[in-house]
Amino acid sequence: MQVDIYFYLDKSSKRKRDFQQFQAEAGTNLHAILKHGPTRWLSLSNCIIRLLEQWEPLKAYFAAEHANLKASQRDSLRNTRVIRVHSFFSSVCSKLYCLFLKENLAIFINANLQLQTEAPQIHNMLKRLDEVVADLLVRFVKPEAITAAPTIFKVPFREHASQKKRQDLLLGESVRVHLEGLKKENLISSEQQDSFSRDVRAFFSEATSYILEKFPLKDKVLHNLQVLDVQDRQNSTISMVNALLEKFPCLLEQHEKESVNIEFAKFQIESFSTDILQTERVDRQWHLISQLKLQDGRPKYPCLSKFMKGLCCLPHSNADSERIFSMVRKNQTVFRSSLSTTTLSALLVQKVNMASTGVPCHQQEFSPSLVAKARRAYALSLKDH
Repeated sequence: MQVDIYFYLDKSSKRKRDFQQFQAEAGTNLHAILKHGPTRWLSLSNCIIRLLEQWEPLKAYFAAEHANLKASQRDSLRNTRVIRVHSFFSSVCSKLYCLFLKENLAIFINANLQLQTEAPQIHNMLKRLDEVVADLLVRFVKPEAITAAPTIFKVPFREHASQKKRQDLLLGESVRVHLEGLKKENLISSEQQDSFSRDVRAFFSEATSYILEKFPLKDKVLHNLQVLDVQDRQNSTISMVNALLEKFPCLLEQHEKESVNIEFAKFQIESFSTDILQTERVDRQWHLISQLKLQDGRPKYPCLSKFMKGLCCLPHSNADSERIFSMVRKNQTVFRSSLSTTTLSALLVQKVNMASTGVPCHQQEFSPSLVAKARRAYALSLKDH
């Protein structure tokens, strides 16, 4: 429906102008309708928020468009789109469903935001995914059914007897208020309420089932990677470290592996400074730990910190890969299609390095020797061509 509305208004200046008149009459902001892209992970929530913001002018606009349709023209693509949208706004339950999505998509948006962050999150992923499942379950499953299950995989969330009653479902405050208003004005029947409740249960059930089936909640490596969490170090075990050493033997030399266990045991009882504990990024925490010295000046955790910093490089999603693809497309354009792989790789390395420092390119400072080398290289390239 969001796509229908967007494309109906997008290519016509006249329709946009007419719609702005309805916006002005309704007293809403003159905002454009957003386009939902399936490959844009976070676009759906923003599109629904904008749809709800423009609900009244959209409803009035498409009612007028529908009234102006001629019977002989109803089969065209443009007019069938008008009929669909008008039917959507005519249903008393449509806004109810949109409000429900607005309230409950936040569960997935917060998880997606963490998956897309550039800071290492691999150590938090298992806890975060468990929180998503728990957040879903508490909305429609009775608490006794959740607590009675030995694990989240054993919760009988599909059984009707384990699900909450219609009035106890956690739908969101705006949904509750709107539903109460509809019931007070006798605009929604009991059958429509039952249908809405069934759809809500189905949404929660399918989402929970998908996460339990597709997400790596039972992955042993993710479980063991929780050793990276400095705050939770006393709940980690040496067996978790040894399992990671076996899984990623390339991160340390053989003689270094022998020192990891004793360093980890000392690390667990260490009282770290607030500078380390209050650092947000776990890779920076381990960098600070690697700087700690013994009384004789030797590093305190040389092997352990090297191993943990290597683990921090493990990607927690494909967001970094997608960012690199975007950078490639922005650099290797139709006007620079002959860029060699070597040159393109060098450009990407430099861009990533500058981004990591947080200093804009126009504020970068280079040493006189590097500038001299660049000038010589430029002069040689001119001679060759």
